[in-house]
Amino acid sequence: MIEYTLSKRYAQALLNTAIKDNSTEKTKQELEFIAKIFQLSRDFHTLLSNPFVPFKAKKEFVDKILSGKISKDIIDFINYLIEKRRIELMPNISKMYNILSDNSLSILRARVKSIYPLDDKQK
Repeated sequence: MIEYTLSKRYAQALLNTAIKDNSTEKTKQELEFIAKIFQLSRDFHTLLSNPFVPFKAKKEFVDKILSGKISKDIIDFINYLIEKRRIELMPNISKMYNILSDNSLSILRARVKSIYPLDDKQK
């Protein structure tokens, strides 16, 4: 339960900043990119969450790997999570950001099951 609460707070803070900077969609894409890296590369996640690897080494690694691929603000956010030992929340923060972002735009996502194929208009 605490992971949910923390993820929601971090996601809300990111969303508030993104709304002010008019970068809601860009932030969403960057968070999804990071979440996918976490999903696809166990080594990436393990390195960043390992308490025996010094923060400075993790920060240099993140800066080297992600610079030019995502914004400095998101890199700083990742480094903040690493410093606070909460980097394992990153995939949940990304999911929560998507939910909060959709809610702020009054978007409701739904999954439709049909025994008949849907045409493009229905999708």
